[in-house]
Amino acid sequence: MIMADHLRPWKQVQREFHVIEREKLKAAEQAALEKRKGDVQNQINDIDSKIKLAEQGAAQRTADLNRLEKELKTVLARNEKLDTERRFKKGTNWIVCAASTTA
Repeated sequence: MIMADHLRPWKQVQREFHVIEREKLKAAEQAALEKRKGDVQNQINDIDSKIKLAEQGAAQRTADLNRLEKELKTVLARNEKLDTERRFKKGTNWIVCAASTTA
Protein backbone atom coordinates (compact mmCIF):
# COMPACT_ATOMS: atom_id res chain seq x y z
CA MET A 1 0.00 0.00 0.00
CA ILE A 2 2.77 2.44 0.87
CA MET A 3 4.55 1.69 -2.39
CA ALA A 4 1.34 2.37 -4.28
CA ASP A 5 1.14 5.83 -2.72
CA HIS A 6 4.80 6.42 -3.45
CA LEU A 7 4.43 5.60 -7.15
CA ARG A 8 1.49 7.88 -7.88
CA PRO A 9 2.17 10.41 -10.68
CA TRP A 10 1.68 13.52 -8.53
CA LYS A 11 4.38 12.28 -6.11
CA GLN A 12 7.03 12.93 -8.77
CA VAL A 13 5.76 16.50 -9.12
CA GLN A 14 5.93 16.83 -5.35
CA ARG A 15 9.55 15.57 -5.32
CA GLU A 16 10.51 18.07 -8.02
CA PHE A 17 8.83 20.83 -6.01
CA HIS A 18 10.87 19.90 -2.93
CA VAL A 19 14.09 19.98 -4.96
CA ILE A 20 13.23 23.41 -6.35
CA GLU A 21 12.30 24.73 -2.91
CA ARG A 22 15.55 23.39 -1.44
CA GLU A 23 17.55 25.13 -4.18
CA LYS A 24 15.65 28.37 -3.59
CA LEU A 25 16.37 28.15 0.13
CA LYS A 26 20.07 27.51 -0.53
CA ALA A 27 20.19 30.51 -2.87
CA ALA A 28 18.44 32.73 -0.32
CA GLU A 29 20.77 31.50 2.41
CA GLN A 30 23.81 32.21 0.23
CA ALA A 31 22.53 35.72 -0.57
CA ALA A 32 21.94 36.42 3.14
CA LEU A 33 25.40 35.11 3.95
CA GLU A 34 27.01 37.35 1.32
CA LYS A 35 25.08 40.36 2.64
CA ARG A 36 26.13 39.56 6.19
CA LYS A 37 29.76 39.18 5.10
CA GLY A 38 29.58 42.61 3.46
CA ASP A 39 28.10 44.17 6.60
CA VAL A 40 30.70 42.54 8.83
CA GLN A 41 33.51 43.60 6.49
CA ASN A 42 32.26 47.20 6.65
CA GLN A 43 32.29 47.03 10.45
CA ILE A 44 35.82 45.62 10.38
CA ASN A 45 36.95 48.42 8.07
CA ASP A 46 35.38 51.03 10.38
CA ILE A 47 37.10 49.55 13.42
CA ASP A 48 40.43 49.39 11.55
CA SER A 49 40.18 53.07 10.65
CA LYS A 50 39.37 53.95 14.28
CA ILE A 51 42.40 51.95 15.42
CA LYS A 52 44.65 53.79 12.96
CA LEU A 53 43.34 57.15 14.18
CA ALA A 54 43.91 56.09 17.78
CA GLU A 55 47.47 54.99 16.99
CA GLN A 56 48.19 58.33 15.30
CA GLY A 57 46.74 60.15 18.32
CA ALA A 58 48.82 58.01 20.65
CA ALA A 59 51.97 58.84 18.71
CA GLN A 60 51.17 62.55 18.95
CA ARG A 61 50.42 62.29 22.67
CA THR A 62 53.67 60.38 23.20
CA ALA A 63 55.61 63.16 21.50
CA ASP A 64 53.80 65.75 23.62
CA LEU A 65 54.48 63.75 26.76
CA ASN A 66 58.18 63.47 25.96
CA ARG A 67 58.36 67.22 25.32
CA LEU A 68 56.58 67.97 28.59
CA GLU A 69 58.81 65.58 30.54
CA LYS A 70 61.89 67.30 29.13
CA GLU A 71 60.44 70.70 30.03
CA LEU A 72 59.63 69.45 33.53
CA LYS A 73 63.19 68.18 34.03
CA THR A 74 64.50 71.59 32.95
CA VAL A 75 62.19 73.39 35.38
CA LEU A 76 63.07 71.02 38.22
CA ALA A 77 66.78 71.47 37.55
CA ARG A 78 66.36 75.26 37.54
CA ASN A 79 64.36 75.04 40.76
CA GLU A 80 67.06 72.93 42.38
CA LYS A 81 69.75 75.39 41.29
CA LEU A 82 67.82 78.38 42.64
CA ASP A 83 67.11 76.56 45.89
CA THR A 84 70.79 75.73 46.31
CA GLU A 85 71.75 79.35 45.63
CA ARG A 86 69.15 80.55 48.15
CA ARG A 87 70.44 78.17 50.79
CA PHE A 88 74.00 79.21 50.09
CA LYS A 89 73.09 82.89 50.46
CA LYS A 90 71.16 82.14 53.63
CA GLY A 91 74.13 80.24 55.01
CA THR A 92 76.52 82.97 53.98
CA ASN A 93 74.34 85.60 55.64
CA TRP A 94 74.29 83.54 58.82
CA ILE A 95 78.06 83.28 58.79
CA VAL A 96 78.39 87.05 58.19
CA CYS A 97 75.94 87.78 60.98
CA ALA A 98 77.70 85.38 63.33
CA ALA A 99 81.08 86.87 62.48
CA SER A 100 79.89 90.42 63.12
CA THR A 101 78.42 89.55 66.51
CA THR A 102 81.57 87.77 67.70
CA ALA A 103 83.87 90.47 66.59
